[in-house]
Amino acid sequence: MSSNENYARRVLEVLASDPDRIALWREGEEFTADRFSTAVLTAAEVLRRHFTEHRAPGTEGTDPVVAVLTVTNSPATIILRYAANLAGATVVHLHSTNAVDPTDQMAAAARQEILSRTGVTFLAVDKENLDAARELCDRLSEPPRLAALGALGSDVLDLSAGDPDAFDLDAVETDPEKPAVVIYTSGTSGRPKGVMQPYRLRSFNLQVALQSPEPIVCLSTLPVSNSSGSAVDVALASGGTVVLHDGFEAGDVLRAVERHRVSALTITPPQLYMLIDHPDIATTDRSSVKLITYVGSPAAPARLAQAVEVFGPVLLQLYGTTEISGISMLMPQDHFDPELRRTVGRPTTQIRIRDLDADRDLPSGEIGEVCVRSPSTMLGYWGEPELTAAIVRDGWVHTGDLGSVDENGFLR
Repeated sequence: MSSNENYARRVLEVLASDPDRIALWREGEEFTADRFSTAVLTAAEVLRRHFTEHRAPGTEGTDPVVAVLTVTNSPATIILRYAANLAGATVVHLHSTNAVDPTDQMAAAARQEILSRTGVTFLAVDKENLDAARELCDRLSEPPRLAALGALGSDVLDLSAGDPDAFDLDAVETDPEKPAVVIYTSGTSGRPKGVMQPYRLRSFNLQVALQSPEPIVCLSTLPVSNSSGSAVDVALASGGTVVLHDGFEAGDVLRAVERHRVSALTITPPQLYMLIDHPDIATTDRSSVKLITYVGSPAAPARLAQAVEVFGPVLLQLYGTTEISGISMLMPQDHFDPELRRTVGRPTTQIRIRDLDADRDLPSGEIGEVCVRSPSTMLGYWGEPELTAAIVRDGWVHTGDLGSVDENGFLR
């Protein structure tokens, strides 16, 4: 992909090659590749037209902002992100600061503060969140306009009432250093902070899809409004399918794996334990699973040993943060080594372990703060340059995590 190519454009080009395949599946709802693409292009055409015709005076040269407040793991969340990014807008997710539970929703006060701070042009909603969106707008001195993928009222712009053929996908190019998505994370402070992820990062993540030997069938139980949204992009760009679940229930996951021939899923260590402990694990056809990525918290080495016995060489541990994306990986083959199961793998980018009390790097084996320099580093926290400067110093992100690097280069 060229550096200025929009990742959403690339995904739609792949979808066009097989329009009848199922691109998105959610209980009771299927989107073929053609239906998904049409919905995206229709919404993008309406948004772009309104950005052009109704731009406020004094906002020339600034990108519009679309906030999204929908059922988190729903087709609407994905369609609206793609449409807004194709139309040149930055997407701000108002779903949750929880990276592992899509049902844990952000408080109304936090949403109101974010809307006030980010200068949102449109607040895109679904019928389930329409009343909450209207209440938010009533509290704002300069409320955004409401929009939805359908007719929800005279005060809501219908994003399904456009002309998909009028949107020139070939003309879409994007500055790779502009923010594509703003993901709010609470981190250790408890206060939501908006991590700005550039288009460059979204395009970089698609390289995984382009290298995939076969289409990926991805089961998404983590919030697609958070970092897991990249897994959606990868699956669609591989020519595969995304299966959406509203949260994690081990029995439902096992049934979905067998029914949809799921090849990839991303879960947390406790969820991995629930899978291997479930009474149906022995009778479930798991032969389609090629990769189980687990994230979000440390994993117990003894439990990883059990998971390897159940699933074989498909486990991948990813340690990272929203601000940096991936920092290290424990590869599938490493999981067979009892000692390596005590680590979080080898760094995938440049790291240093810093002394907490002195301005110096620490040698192997000594514990200090994990600091990272990576091309995947965020653009910064939205509207908070001082906080950004406190976290990112001389190009190094100070994670606040403690760790050490052993003599073999593995991070602990």
